[in-house]
Formats: sequence, C-alpha cells, structure tokens
Amino acid sequence: MSRARIGSTPEHVELFHAYLRQTELESWKEIKYLSRQKTLRPAHRSMLVDWLIEVVDVFEMCLRTAFLAVNYTDRYLDIVMVKKTQFQLLGATCLHVASKCEDVSYIGVEDLAMCADNVYTSVEVLEMEEKLLNTLNFTLSVPTALDFLNIYERMIPPIQKKTSMLAHYLLELALQEYQFLKYLPSVVAACCLSLAMYTMDGFPMTKELADACQYNWSDLKECMGELQTLYSNSPSNNLAVIKKRYSKAERCQVANVLPPTSFSMAF
Repeated sequence: MSRARIGSTPEHVELFHAYLRQTELESWKEIKYLSRQKTLRPAHRSMLVDWLIEVVDVFEMCLRTAFLAVNYTDRYLDIVMVKKTQFQLLGATCLHVASKCEDVSYIGVEDLAMCADNVYTSVEVLEMEEKLLNTLNFTLSVPTALDFLNIYERMIPPIQKKTSMLAHYLLELALQEYQFLKYLPSVVAACCLSLAMYTMDGFPMTKELADACQYNWSDLKECMGELQTLYSNSPSNNLAVIKKRYSKAERCQVANVLPPTSFSMAF
C-alpha cells in the first residue's frame, strides 16, 4: 500500500496494521498445490514470477500488482488443475486483473499477449479472466507481504534507504519461491526487514520491530532460516530479473551486498 493509503498519523498506521492482520488471519491458508498439479514444478513458478516482475518493471506498473498477481495465481492453482501449457496464460491473466485493481492505467490484454511472444490470444486472456474471477469468488483485495513490509517501515524508527531496498530485494526473492507459501505474509515481511537490518547495520530484531510486527524470535525462526539460505544462494540464481532490478543505483545496488555469514537474534 502507498503512504497515502496508509495514512499520515501513527494512529492511522496502527489501525491499518490491525486491519491487515485481521484480514490476513481471515483470508490466508497454506497452499500446497504442487503436490497435486501433475505438470508443474517449483522452478516453473519461479520463472513465472520472474517474468511477471519483468512485465511490471517494463510497463512501470505498481509493484503491488505483481504481488497480487502471484497471490491470484497461487490461489487458483490450489483449486484448479492447470496444464503447463496454460501456466503463463494464467499468470498473465492474473497480472491483467491485478493491474485493474492497482494501476491508474492498467495493462491491456494485447500488451500481455505481446510480452508472451503471442503464444496466446487476447480472447484466451478474457476467457481465463472469467474463470479466474469465478474461481476466486471475486475476492481480489487481499493483504500481501509487501503491504506488511511497508507498514512495518512506518512503525519503526527511520532506517537507511539501502536497508529498506535490501528488505524489498529479499521480499521479491522470497515471492519467487514456492516454499515461502507456508508462511503468513506478515511473517515473511518481518523476516525480510529483520535480515536486512542485520546485514546492513548489525542488529536484527530490535524491540521497535518486534513491537511493530507483534512477533518474537520463536515465531520467525523457521522462516528466517529459509530466508538466510535463499539470500546466501542468491548470487548463483539463474533468474536475473530481480537481481538486475536491485543492481541499479536507484535501488542502492543492494543485489551486490554480500549476505552475512552468520545470523543471531537479539532483542
């Protein structure tokens, strides 16, 4: 959510955080569709997320559009069997729907088809859109890990831009990985911010962050371990879109920041 949507006063921020947490608890469930989808693998999902973020980047769409598109994709796949040949069509359709929700000028079906080298038609996107909306019961407004990261940053003392950029980089890396679907978005966001603070400043879970996210070390330990591993392995990641985004000067080149060799939690 943007700063304007969240509000400008501490009271507004706290109320919005409470709303996000309540909505998260009401709407979230662990997703395990790859155990049932016969032709899809975690690598296919990672490549799709990489492509979605690239399209969002090229068309200068809101980043939250990508997070929503991934959410819609995962929820649909948890209900409906999809062939690998239809996987990108589904992702593109989810991006189209998410863009309608988030962007002032949403991406059209013709542009999406072009980005996918015209392997599907605009008619196919519109047909998939109808299936998607009915399957999701038109439930499109959901909290994302990006929403929680943005709200946490509003609730703690100001941090350096480079630390914030690193937290967002970690969040996009985690978005790409199927394994993080077993964690609440609020947990993933808290871990990303904590690991970024530790990497850049040498202190992770400050009291202010613990109070803001309402989690302690035991709540975050498992997710943090997987995030550490993901970050440590990121230099060898063959999917380059996110790394390229965060190698730019405008994002403080945080993709070049070396991961910490060890991590300890302290309050």
